Amino acid sequence: MKNISMLGLKVSKTEKFLIFFTGSTIGLIVSLLASNGPFTHFSENHVFALIKVILCILISSSILYFIASTVSQKLMNIVFLAFFLRIITVFFMSIFGILPYQYDNNWDLTASQLLPSWHAGNFYFDVGNGFEPYSILTTIIYFLLGENPIYMQLLNAFFGALTIYVIFLICLKLFNKRVAYLTSIIIALWPTYIFFISMQMRESLAIFFITLLIYFFINWLNDFKIKNLIGVLIALIFSALIREQNAVLVTLILFPFVIVHFWKNSNKYLKIFSVIFSFVGLIIAFLILNVSGYLSYLNLNYISEEMNYRTDGETAYLAWMNYSSIFDLIIYSPIRLIYFVYTPFPWQITDFQQAISFLESIVLIIMTFYILKNIKKIINYSLYKKGFFFLIAFCLLGLIANGLIDSNVGTAIRHKLQYLYLFIILFVAAWDYNKTKVLNEKTRYNSD
Repeated sequence: MKNISMLGLKVSKTEKFLIFFTGSTIGLIVSLLASNGPFTHFSENHVFALIKVILCILISSSILYFIASTVSQKLMNIVFLAFFLRIITVFFMSIFGILPYQYDNNWDLTASQLLPSWHAGNFYFDVGNGFEPYSILTTIIYFLLGENPIYMQLLNAFFGALTIYVIFLICLKLFNKRVAYLTSIIIALWPTYIFFISMQMRESLAIFFITLLIYFFINWLNDFKIKNLIGVLIALIFSALIREQNAVLVTLILFPFVIVHFWKNSNKYLKIFSVIFSFVGLIIAFLILNVSGYLSYLNLNYISEEMNYRTDGETAYLAWMNYSSIFDLIIYSPIRLIYFVYTPFPWQITDFQQAISFLESIVLIIMTFYILKNIKKIINYSLYKKGFFFLIAFCLLGLIANGLIDSNVGTAIRHKLQYLYLFIILFVAAWDYNKTKVLNEKTRYNSD
């Protein structure tokens, strides 16, 4: 970079980072071709596969650049940093095979069963295990680019970076730029976000669409515009397609806020009609959920069976619990919430990945105490109280619902990523409030 300056060319920090990003990516791409890792194992024509990888990265980088740069160069740098770290992780998996290349190969198994028929011109979507949208997406990507998990991993890395942009907008709406930027940086560097989003899994898309739904709903609560309501519906549909349980969960969480919002924002003559309209909408939504089969996720037998199913494996926890009534769900929810959020505990660690996750749990525990200590300050610091309380209620209910079912460490670590950024946002907001207060006191003291 000094040589560039000596030539009389002025290079900004952003340009330096982009040069570094490009050079490092090229080096990693060359390493893909030179290695004998999983990438070459899945590629028939290595050079052609490499060209497709380069195109995927270029297209993703261009989209991220145009979206993030509309806000600021600083946000663009953070988004690119997040994308770069996730790409490094993808390449690390692809070159060395040390980390899992296919964390859950069910998606690839379904795709491998469908692809021969697709290539023959017979496009069907069911291989006996029902319609799995993420498997279909995997099949489409493999049909277009080739049967190699790296293409789905790169897609997930892209949506993982794009999620940071959406979280930034949420923070900006609820707090200020300082909270938004610092939260974005922490999420960009958070190990489990990097690790799981870089895999061939549905976590990245699940997190993105849930976050997008929260963003549009907070905006809808604020201005009641139809475009935000459409955004909520689209995000809800895609969220339900990626993870079916979200369809019922999100509908139940949104409904009370819709009722209260209609009631408070209608004149006294229209209040009753607003409530009736909301209930009719809820009934229609539940009819759709019932016809599509999603309503079965509220069944106590399903919850109990799914919880017992997830106690399989060495990392199961609370396997002794059984649900025989709704009362059991209420009684057990606090301890299951604690396990779900803060697992793994020391006695649950069985491998290196869980040891790293244990360090994350320690950080989350520290964050939680700091948040609880400063919760009143955080509430007062929020610029938009209604959206703030919705975010807390949404994430808390989501954590409780998932905690009632998930019963092993690995699944809990992955599924809580949909709501983990709530802790980061609240922690950063509390820290920024205290820091700002100290600075103001120093300024006042110096002026006196």
